[in-house]
Amino acid sequence: MKPLLIIVNPYAGKQHFKGKMLDLIDFCIRQGYEPTVLTTQGPGLASSMVSERASRYDRVICCGGDGTLNEVISGLMACPPEARPPLGYIPAGTTNDLAATLGIDRDVQAAVRGIFGGGELACDIGQFGSDRYFSYIAAFGAFTEVSYQTPQPLKKTLGHLAYLLEGCKRFSDLHPYRLRVCYDAGEIEGDFIFGAVCNTRSIGGLLHFEKRDADLSDGLFELLLVRMPRSLADLSRLLSGLHNRRFDQEEVLFLHTARAAFDSGEDFSWSLDGEDGGSLRQVEIRNLPRAIRLLYDPEAAEPMR
Repeated sequence: MKPLLIIVNPYAGKQHFKGKMLDLIDFCIRQGYEPTVLTTQGPGLASSMVSERASRYDRVICCGGDGTLNEVISGLMACPPEARPPLGYIPAGTTNDLAATLGIDRDVQAAVRGIFGGGELACDIGQFGSDRYFSYIAAFGAFTEVSYQTPQPLKKTLGHLAYLLEGCKRFSDLHPYRLRVCYDAGEIEGDFIFGAVCNTRSIGGLLHFEKRDADLSDGLFELLLVRMPRSLADLSRLLSGLHNRRFDQEEVLFLHTARAAFDSGEDFSWSLDGEDGGSLRQVEIRNLPRAIRLLYDPEAAEPMR
């Protein structure tokens, strides 16, 4: 029997997966694995669980939302590359952006079959500053606080609508940040209400990129910067353009880069994979190519809508 570590966030999403945990354990055993199941009891615990134990296991499975996945990946990144076992993901949160990008089924049994029935996908990971990581997005500005300030009961009840309801409360509070952003091909300055360094085809379940625009293993991020609109009419047009994937507007910059450095005269807040990333005036973000091996079966993937 090969050792397997399963990290479970029992409070993720609507908790539909709880009744299927015994099926998950039984399936893993029938695949020749001896599972150790650990549940998270607070922020940051999943990261320490993985960093302390990962080298002892043949595989790691994360069962939770984007925040839990971020912690598990951060724990793996704290290990030497040769000591990082491949990672399987069972999406159990409200949004699950990485799962949406890859088409990983939200059904526990289907997701587990994909973990054991496929191969490995080497995924790029983002390094935020000197010691923090993200799997699919680092973002600032409008709506970035919504994901971790929206009450969990509201998320469970309303799903994506909760993000919209909370976000609409903040339209009147749009705050532009004066930034200088340096990237591979140059730099840009301006007043921006939103910025994202991402490696995903879905942001918050509300913004979607084409498949050709986001490759999880190419060593490049997608950099999206949105300038401060001049009027409410411009804001409406801008949001419509983002929703319909029109990035050729004067107000929107969309490009590919392996590195992005942000410099501002004031502290501004970041979100990492939908969780609080803290407030900084300066930060450098780097792409760490193919740093994590994700257990993934493309044949079992659901096409992204």
